[in-house]
Amino acid sequence: MPARIWTPAAPLALAAVACLAAPGFPGAPLAHGQPGPAAPTLITHVAVGTQPVGVGVNPATNRIYVANRSAGTASVIDGATNAVVATIAVGLAPSYQVAVDPGANRAYVLNNGSGTLSVIDGATDTVVDTIRGLPSAPEGLAVHPGRREVYVTRSARTFTVVDAATHTAVRDIDTARSNHTIAVNAQTDLAYVALSSPGRLAVIDLAARAARLEVPAVGHPAVDATTNTVYLADFLAPRLWIVDGATHTVAGTVPLASPPLLVAVDPPRRCVYTSHPSGMLSAISMDSRTVVATLPLGLQPAGVAVNPVNGRVYVANERSNTVSVVQGGDCRRETVETATPTRSPTSPPTATATVTPTSPPTATPTATATPTSPPTATPTPTATPTPTPTAIPPRPVFLPIALKDPGCPPADRFVDVALVIDASTSMRGLTERGRPKLEAVVEAAETFLGQGIRLDTGQDRVAVIAFNDRAHPLQGLTSDRGLLHAALRRVAVREQSRVDLGVAAATAELTGPRRRPGAAKAMIVLSDGRA
Repeated sequence: MPARIWTPAAPLALAAVACLAAPGFPGAPLAHGQPGPAAPTLITHVAVGTQPVGVGVNPATNRIYVANRSAGTASVIDGATNAVVATIAVGLAPSYQVAVDPGANRAYVLNNGSGTLSVIDGATDTVVDTIRGLPSAPEGLAVHPGRREVYVTRSARTFTVVDAATHTAVRDIDTARSNHTIAVNAQTDLAYVALSSPGRLAVIDLAARAARLEVPAVGHPAVDATTNTVYLADFLAPRLWIVDGATHTVAGTVPLASPPLLVAVDPPRRCVYTSHPSGMLSAISMDSRTVVATLPLGLQPAGVAVNPVNGRVYVANERSNTVSVVQGGDCRRETVETATPTRSPTSPPTATATVTPTSPPTATPTATATPTSPPTATPTPTATPTPTPTAIPPRPVFLPIALKDPGCPPADRFVDVALVIDASTSMRGLTERGRPKLEAVVEAAETFLGQGIRLDTGQDRVAVIAFNDRAHPLQGLTSDRGLLHAALRRVAVREQSRVDLGVAAATAELTGPRRRPGAAKAMIVLSDGRA
């Protein structure tokens, strides 16, 4: 039985070296013409500390962290029970943004009144360090898990870079204007900062450690990394700004009922949420760019955050001393056209297989080596005494790694898969079609999660590991599609290409404590084959 090979539209490939399904593999059926957007619904209000203003979510642990401004505390809510499980003393007057690093299980609370940053260990719900030396009313806060950095804005036009490993401030960047809140796109290594006097959006290049440009848009930002779009809650007018992250131009605005304060995004359900001090939450469709629902909440809603795994929305009500727990809606366009992945028994296998948004993957009968390709081992090797150099593109595009279980499992067998992603600096380059290589790899991996694996039934599981100068286990084996998509969005580029460390980490995950007896094991390495 041939191994299934998946490739994105661009010539940058990922290779599955263990076949994940036999003929007749049941693809997950998708609706044709889905119903219109579903409205969010209020689940409950959770009593927290005095004057809650900021909210952050750890989707990996389903914990919610709430900054209580007057109380000088952080409340920890268990997302499964909607109960407060800990109250942690932090600094004076915590600010409106709470940052969470799911991989490190750390939460960060910025203390506006004391000029400090509290570091909370999510495993123990205790403050493990207080980073000092952040004067001038620090306000904005964000984290970049891939770079292991935390970012703080201060009103004295200063953007401070904090090393998350050493808990020290390592660099200040001048933004030339007074700063407010921050949003980070870990895929592009850019940060977006709300400025005032006049209101603009600053774009900070995190790799170059410099302010790049300003966009004529006003408001507190949030980023959808899956589409490279920035959304701004305009605190001066009743509207939401939409900024194209590729061109850094204003792509449009959405009129709102009243001026919003903060904004959060839910990419899997195509929703944007804005909190309004007037007492409501707005849900905006990313597709139609219209308000699809409003929901009354408590008194003076402020901070808002989304758990992308289950679509729950959490809003801090500043004057009610509560957090509203909302089951988010589905804001996808009403006329969504989706395909049902199938495998046709009458279609012959092709020499190459591609994945596009409108066609299912096909199988390839053999794996072929060329003199310039890296060493490969495939489940069903085919001897080729005289390789033909033109059989595949001239540049090496993938490095398959074989495990002990290379056969195609029958349809009723479950599979554990490790996605191993090259995050070296070469992945910043472009494919032959002009797309960033890392973007093409992430898209191919997301296509695989959507079409090539049985996650919804829990039969199959996937882990995500990135590698560069070291291995980065971003997500252990899970059937939770939301966690996996979130992990793919955390892949960040660094120097070096230690594929051996990535493979070792993937092998450890597939054979470690989370392994399942009887599960087929597969490893998929996504790389351009370059250092």
